[in-house]
Amino acid sequence: MSNLYFAYGSNLNLEDLHQYENNYRNKNNMTNMDRYTEIIDKIGGDEYVKVVQSIQNLKSYTESEISDNTKISIKSIQKILYDLLGKNLVFGNRVVDKSGGVYVYHWTLNVDAAKTMFFCGSDSCKAVDFSVALDSIYICKKCGKGLYKTEKTFAQSVEVQNGIYFLPDYQLEFSVWSSSRDGGVLNVNPNIGHAVAGKIYEINDWTLLDTKEGFPGFYKKIDVDVISESGKIIKAVTYVINENKRDSFQCPNPKYVQIVSKGYENFKISEKYPWALDNLIKASENANPKMIDNVFFYGTLRKGESRESITNKISKDMKEIYINAKMYDVGPYPAITLENGLVVGELHTVNNAESILRLDGVEGFNGYDTESLYLRVLQNHQGTPFWTYVWNDKTDNLEEIPTGDWKNKR
Repeated sequence: MSNLYFAYGSNLNLEDLHQYENNYRNKNNMTNMDRYTEIIDKIGGDEYVKVVQSIQNLKSYTESEISDNTKISIKSIQKILYDLLGKNLVFGNRVVDKSGGVYVYHWTLNVDAAKTMFFCGSDSCKAVDFSVALDSIYICKKCGKGLYKTEKTFAQSVEVQNGIYFLPDYQLEFSVWSSSRDGGVLNVNPNIGHAVAGKIYEINDWTLLDTKEGFPGFYKKIDVDVISESGKIIKAVTYVINENKRDSFQCPNPKYVQIVSKGYENFKISEKYPWALDNLIKASENANPKMIDNVFFYGTLRKGESRESITNKISKDMKEIYINAKMYDVGPYPAITLENGLVVGELHTVNNAESILRLDGVEGFNGYDTESLYLRVLQNHQGTPFWTYVWNDKTDNLEEIPTGDWKNKR
């Protein structure tokens, strides 16, 4: 499973995610102990775990008492405890033994180490949890600098990818009730020609998100293909409602809609792509989000070209535009790639989703995870979102059309 997460709802609002994390940490001390035990097991195996469990049960005791409880030799107990002490996973309090008058150590667990985050300080890197830091010997795997304790939270430690991303052929819906939100919450549901805007986070540990989303009983994870602003296809994971939980429209609490809207604002989604915010508001009002019904034609579907008859049946309106791309000659038809250049064509408004499906067939597009001839990607022209089809292969052996115009390719 990919470690890239496509966020489209309240998780776009990192402040909301931070607040949930605080509540989660306060209510889940046992979870911290479980994670702490996992770390101990990773370090030393069964004997280490037995020592830790003995200290947990005895609360604070000496090496002799831990040895009696675990049947492990005192020498081995000392070796384990000093190893854990060096890793800041236990505390040793030196006191005078009242019975013998000699100094002994009373040992306690540093369970909070399980939730400690470590960071190298570089803006291009992210914070990691204790187990990752320990595994890398406290060296950042990305830049090679040393890792040090940080107060960074989960919300601060996720690596937010640059840019805005789009989940194609899905739409927003409020189709499930959440008691914690006192209203309907978001889901995405397949719908040809629609798109959902969001962000990509790189996730090191899914525990918090899984708990927040009620995985696997409430939401489930699915693999998705999302489109970057430059037209690149990214493999990611997102959460969708389990079918047995999905219902008809559930009116959301205005506070929840505001939380999501704030995420749109923080990441400038509403500023760059106002249609995305419009669709969020429409979904919250039980109105149908608007399909992306504009398609850019640059080859045989243009007026006067060999497939014009198809265009005439599905197009309601048209205007000539040019986009930033390069055009190549494939023989009977052209191909484009989204790189610096200029391609001339026509922006058509099509009738409906069936029109999109027909175009998919014409262009040999069978999905983003298949050997499609072309890929349908989302682009933007002066605030208008549109689909276009880009070449899904190398261009090394293709001749570039320098005019960027199929009608005047020489």
